[in-house]
Amino acid sequence: MTPPGGPWPAVLHPLGQRLLGLPPGTLLLVVVWTLVWKGFALWRSARADQPVWFVVLLIVNTAGILEILYLVFVAPRRPPASPPGGASGAEPSASVSSGSDR
Repeated sequence: MTPPGGPWPAVLHPLGQRLLGLPPGTLLLVVVWTLVWKGFALWRSARADQPVWFVVLLIVNTAGILEILYLVFVAPRRPPASPPGGASGAEPSASVSSGSDR
């Protein structure tokens, strides 16, 4: 004898049923919400050279909560910017001679 919903468990029933008891479309909104926050947090942790945070944010799934906490409390406001033209940070000194120094 098959259950009333067919051979599928309620969670795996094809798209006509509610998934996990959520209204239709809610799961899609949660997935999009999570991907947006996760993407932004992973980008910031990579730019700030924080590999431990990158791995934690990549593996742990908290529907955006951990990502928001990371962005608000841990991530630097702006990632360290590398200066254009080199990593030393000092501008090259240019000696300009006008020709009247002789």
